[in-house]
Amino acid sequence: MNSDLNEQIRVLALRAFESMCFMFEMDDDFGDGDMAIATDYKDSVVIRFDGDVNGGMLISASPDLRQAAAMNMLGTDDVDEQHKKDACFELANIICGNIVPLLNKNDGVSFIQSPRTATKVEASGAAFKGFHEEVVSLSLDEGTCEIRVYYL
Repeated sequence: MNSDLNEQIRVLALRAFESMCFMFEMDDDFGDGDMAIATDYKDSVVIRFDGDVNGGMLISASPDLRQAAAMNMLGTDDVDEQHKKDACFELANIICGNIVPLLNKNDGVSFIQSPRTATKVEASGAAFKGFHEEVVSLSLDEGTCEIRVYYL
């Protein structure tokens, strides 16, 4: 794990949650400390990328965070599962789009695929065996999430 890269990922993710969802990081000493994330792999989002750098990014979010993200992004309390999924897809797109340039070597170009629901193998990390891995866990005022970035 590269501590500088890990911190850059954390900052980029926090900026995305702040600007898109009006969610803010909680102090470690505040709240119940529950870092529960998605319990069903179908609630995880994956984006793969290839080119100068190959890999993927996985975001697993707590049910509360998924709900609040959709409500805040759409400006309504009436959200369904598709709204929650779409909100997570959009967040993943923004976060990954800002992370991949950090991974590129020598100003190379990488292509980012569309976000989608992760498979069970992707959500477990087994699909990225042998890749470098950065893991960032966020505790936000509306829930928790874990971001895993895999790259070669």
